[in-house]
Amino acid sequence: MGIRDLGFRRYEGARTSTTARVRYLAWAEVRRTFAAKRFVLFYLFCLMPLYVSFVIMYMLMVLGDGEHMSMGGGGMRRRGMASLALDEPGFYFWPMVGAGFALVWLFSAVVSAGMVSRDRGANALELYFTRGLRPVHYFAGKWLAAFALMCGQLVLPYLALWIFAVFLAPDWDFLARTLPWIPAYLLATVFVALSVSWLATCLSCSTSSVRFAVLRWVGGLFGLFLLGRVLTRTMGQDEWLLVSPWDVIVRIGHWLADVRTIHDFTLEYAILAWVGLVVGAGLFAWRRLEPVEVVA
Repeated sequence: MGIRDLGFRRYEGARTSTTARVRYLAWAEVRRTFAAKRFVLFYLFCLMPLYVSFVIMYMLMVLGDGEHMSMGGGGMRRRGMASLALDEPGFYFWPMVGAGFALVWLFSAVVSAGMVSRDRGANALELYFTRGLRPVHYFAGKWLAAFALMCGQLVLPYLALWIFAVFLAPDWDFLARTLPWIPAYLLATVFVALSVSWLATCLSCSTSSVRFAVLRWVGGLFGLFLLGRVLTRTMGQDEWLLVSPWDVIVRIGHWLADVRTIHDFTLEYAILAWVGLVVGAGLFAWRRLEPVEVVA
């Protein structure tokens, strides 16, 4: 059977917008990540502080006499850490960014640090950039996916914990006491998720090896975190914590959530350091994506 030349035929389908392509890229990345059963187990493991918070909440509300819901740990308050008061934002903000900070680093490394590195290693960037996606659109889709995954660890679980506490409380007075600070708390957790996912995704542009990107992210955070504490203890000034990106992010997060922090260094310096980190990481990512040769 012969093949007849049909000639040029105009595409009759609907054209997708840039926003739709970015959104689909982000959704595909999130779906691919959760498709692996090992990642689901890893995700549940990274929520260990949530399980501890749930046990504490149950003990105070159900096993207590009701008034212990507002009980504050005096020693913890003196150290500037979160109290056991279920009607204060510190109970929901501190467990992950304070006690479980290493789990945040590990989770962000797995879901964010390899976002771009994986595609660079597979030589897929050229293919992406010939399908109606510019480097900025591609990066936006990857960052959106990383941010959504970080919200799955930092924002949604503890919001669900607060909702559960509202229904577990003996009356609606608990809701009246906690609802006023919920917007500020959500803003703080979203800020941490945005900042961590941005820095990790930018760093992912530096290499084509996912393993190397993960080691760079975790090792860099830990090294600067340790350096900040050594300098703080040596010099006797909390301002040296500005060398640690994690401490800068958490300091601003504590301020947004109106939660006391152990290291109360100058907020203005922390904001300036955060701006420098975000801009510097963005320029670094742009330079790493810009030289990619696009096949027309």
